[in-house]
Amino acid sequence: FSEIEIKRLLGVEDDVWLGEIRFNLYEEEIGRGSDATVHRAEFRGENVAVKVLHPILVRQSNCGSREFLRRFGSECGLLRRLTHPRIVRFIGAGIAPNASPCLVTELMCGSLARSIDAFQEESFAQSLVYIKDA
Repeated sequence: FSEIEIKRLLGVEDDVWLGEIRFNLYEEEIGRGSDATVHRAEFRGENVAVKVLHPILVRQSNCGSREFLRRFGSECGLLRRLTHPRIVRFIGAGIAPNASPCLVTELMCGSLARSIDAFQEESFAQSLVYIKDA
């Protein structure tokens, strides 16, 4: 897929399209799943997390790849709309150095497990406030 076609399939708006993103793709890997790998990186002077789709999933221009890109675009759209102190900030979407689509978010301090533990220690009333605000 070309950059223009990926942008169209993802359905991202111009204000969050980052184009080709320059960062060291092999910087610390902080997560891996069946669809993507997440790397710690620096982008525009900010420490970020970059979720890069596995290249094999998007290299072929077939219907499955197109649908996969549309679902990834839905994830980008959802992240863009979510703004809350307890949710990482969505920075944008673009193309990684390996030519795979990627999304960039702020880097979460600490680990998810520690954040969940800390959240569970808060009062029940405060937890309801967070849920209401989400």
